[in-house]
Amino acid sequence: MTHPPPFRAALTAALLSLPAVAQNPGAGPVLQSGHHDRILVTVAPGPVTDTAAGSARLVSVCLRDLAGSDLAKAFGTRRDAAWRQTAPPGGQACAPVEPARQIFYFAKADPAGGFQVVLAYPMDLRRSAGGSVRFDWLRDRAD
Repeated sequence: MTHPPPFRAALTAALLSLPAVAQNPGAGPVLQSGHHDRILVTVAPGPVTDTAAGSARLVSVCLRDLAGSDLAKAFGTRRDAAWRQTAPPGGQACAPVEPARQIFYFAKADPAGGFQVVLAYPMDLRRSAGGSVRFDWLRDRAD
């Protein structure tokens, strides 16, 4: 589903004006898209996995698919580029990310073999070097 440019610009402006998630360890907000997707954000002081960070300076970011559907999920920090990481149905994907202000784009597989962006979330990771962020994709359809 594509939106006309004025709506897309307003949505992007609204997302960029949201406050960043608190950098305290523990569960953060549950994000919800207009497509009924729900993603739980968790910030922690250490890496999510032993191999995900690759450097104590970077932030380990993982996406876990807990939605129970047969659709692959993906995340990236650039909407117009190839997806940074893709999690298979029921799986997990991790990537090291620079500790900077980021916008995470979340997408799920579509029937045509591509990915459809369903949610964008801005996050300030400048104080999270060596830490981790986990996105748990809880639901990807209306119940």
